[in-house]
Amino acid sequence: MTFHDQLIHVLVIDDDEQHLTLMDRALHDAVPEGAHGPAFDVLCHADPAEGLAAMPAEGPVVIVCDYSMPGGTGLDWLPDFLRLDRGPVLIMTGHGDEQIAARAFRAGASDYLVKSQVLEHPDLLRRAIGEAWRRHKLEHRNRDLTRQLKLANEVLEAKNRKLRGMTETAHRFVDDVAHDLRTPLTVIGEFASIIMDGLDGPVTDAQSEHLGVIHSATRELAHMVDDFLDSSKLRAGCLRVDRRPHTVAEIFTAVGPMLRTRAAGGEIRLVEECANDLPSVFADQEKVRRILVNLTQNAIKFSPRGGEISLWARRQANGEGVEIGVTDHGPGMPPETVRVIFDRFRQAEEGESASVKGFGLGLAIVSELTALNLGEVSVTSAVGVGSTFSFTLPANVPGVIASRVIDRLGDRPLSILEATPAATHELPADAEGDPTDRLETLRSALAGLCYPTDVVLVVPETERVIMLGGTGEPDLWIARLKKIAETLPGHDPASGVGGIDLQCAGRWWSATRHRDDVMHTLEHHCAGTTADLAA
Repeated sequence: MTFHDQLIHVLVIDDDEQHLTLMDRALHDAVPEGAHGPAFDVLCHADPAEGLAAMPAEGPVVIVCDYSMPGGTGLDWLPDFLRLDRGPVLIMTGHGDEQIAARAFRAGASDYLVKSQVLEHPDLLRRAIGEAWRRHKLEHRNRDLTRQLKLANEVLEAKNRKLRGMTETAHRFVDDVAHDLRTPLTVIGEFASIIMDGLDGPVTDAQSEHLGVIHSATRELAHMVDDFLDSSKLRAGCLRVDRRPHTVAEIFTAVGPMLRTRAAGGEIRLVEECANDLPSVFADQEKVRRILVNLTQNAIKFSPRGGEISLWARRQANGEGVEIGVTDHGPGMPPETVRVIFDRFRQAEEGESASVKGFGLGLAIVSELTALNLGEVSVTSAVGVGSTFSFTLPANVPGVIASRVIDRLGDRPLSILEATPAATHELPADAEGDPTDRLETLRSALAGLCYPTDVVLVVPETERVIMLGGTGEPDLWIARLKKIAETLPGHDPASGVGGIDLQCAGRWWSATRHRDDVMHTLEHHCAGTTADLAA
């Protein structure tokens, strides 16, 4: 039934019988024959109590009550009308009175009418009643929806609390198991190596082969344990990050032997291709090593014996960094798998890889460690062809690094701190007093106190250390660094934050909106001049 077809009961309460008759006639005569509008069933009563008693049991009821009543006013009866919650209440007076109107609205009346106006223009009365009922229905609908939404939110929150509890329990269990497994795995692997090397006596070829299987299995299990422990630290935000300048060749040299050994264990040939024109990168070498181990391990798992995987590095097309990748010629993945491959506990499910074991944490950790190194991770894959996993690292250029930080923060706040050795303290130097070593000591000390997402840069040209952090409260950041430093065992003001001057170089409430200001401030401080502090 539409609004125009609906029957609305109208209860008119007025102690003046003549006015009741006029109101009844006005409601019936207001709509000309053939016109559209809701139908009214008019009930007239001189006494409010009688009117309430005579209200129909069902259907909408609009109450139109005169203000002047014997022994009181219509406002005195308003709470009783509203308590029934059958429909809106309209207060009517013989003459307009703004004070009465204000009191009526404050008490909950839906509208205020002047009797002489509605009797002279009956269509105004019908329209007021219709609009009051329409608003009443909307208010009820909104209340019902709000109530349903609140109930749904409560149910959802209860489920979320339960899921969070279950998740935390599972994580604690996994963390405990991972820690407990690490030591015995190390012992098993070491003793297997000792026996394989013949240190406890001659070993037959069959025994050597079996020991090799044991050693390989313990190494794989240790790799999974490392994944669990890294995942736990990343989730808790307590994984220490030590970003500094490195060459890609230096990183490849450090991790290459391990990768080649693992590839050889799977009878896979590892080909390294590192371009010669690569810039230095700003990264945590240990985290990059972990990324490369996980990507290479993943490629080994999905490559056939006798196959080949490539470890390569090239300059980014925009010149702002380096792209490093691992390419395999395994079964490849369909697009729907590629979309979720970096989610925790997700693995490829192709038939060719059904025997591959793991927990699906390795690639998720790759994604998170890449983000900590201010890079992006990507994958291209085709079924039957193979996959290429790659990640980027920023060039060791303050402007490039700051731009990556801004991109990470988005619309969140950003502050820049400047650190220099205090005038009354000198940080430890080598025998020659190399200022670069002093700055590196300062950088390392500050990096150890910062959050993993904070970035600490050395600017040798100005003998300063610049810090970028996602906070709009630089004073609190400085206070927190000093407080943490003072609680460390063996803290010496001459070698910790106590011997460092920390100053705010800039603060912005939105990193991306003030990108140009941030870059301008950073440029000035790296050049040895001071820009105006941003507010």
